[in-house]
Amino acid sequence: MKNTKPSIILYFAACFVFVVSVLLGNNDLMLLSKPIIAPSILFFYLQENRLKINWRFVIVLILFFVGDMMVLLEFEEKSHIIPLLFLIGYCFFLKDILDDLLQLRIKFVNKKNLLVLLICLFFLIYLLVTILDLMIDSQQQNLMLFVLYGIVLVLIGIVSSFCYVIKQIRFTFFMLLTSLCFVISDVFYILKSHFEEVEIFGLLNNLPQALSYYFLAKYYLLRPLQYRK
Repeated sequence: MKNTKPSIILYFAACFVFVVSVLLGNNDLMLLSKPIIAPSILFFYLQENRLKINWRFVIVLILFFVGDMMVLLEFEEKSHIIPLLFLIGYCFFLKDILDDLLQLRIKFVNKKNLLVLLICLFFLIYLLVTILDLMIDSQQQNLMLFVLYGIVLVLIGIVSSFCYVIKQIRFTFFMLLTSLCFVISDVFYILKSHFEEVEIFGLLNNLPQALSYYFLAKYYLLRPLQYRK
């Protein structure tokens, strides 16, 4: 406990309060806790980082933070800007994990792991088609944006799964956890928007989103260490 950084304590405390506020439907607590999550993770990253700062991580964090605040403040008239902010952040993340895939040296995947990858691929594509089908009527003007958004999200899921299959280490583990949180959070955000009466969708949207900040920071902290080996 001596080495525990105040920033990470603040992060988990803010996440806990935020999740409780979601469960209680308390907007005041949400407004108090959620804006703390991203800045505390940034301070954690800066405290833990011993090498050159990865500015892509900082940019991604800022994009997600601005998008989160717009969602929290219910800027419904900016509905096309919010997914655009997250899409740009996802593209930065996708570029990095694609670079990681090349660094890990693509090699033969055994039949068992290949089957797992094919199941993940099928599931992600099925999920994409299902979600887009829900959005056709409500998001006709921005449909192409959401199609691109979905494709990038599917690629993130596939590439991170492939990296983890190739090399099962902490670095790829946090990459995979980050990707899973992105997918789960976005899927349940769409479901929450279409089925507001199902309260559990709000929790399944917000909990992975809050945790994704920590996993993302750990991924970028471990990433340069991986290339030293």
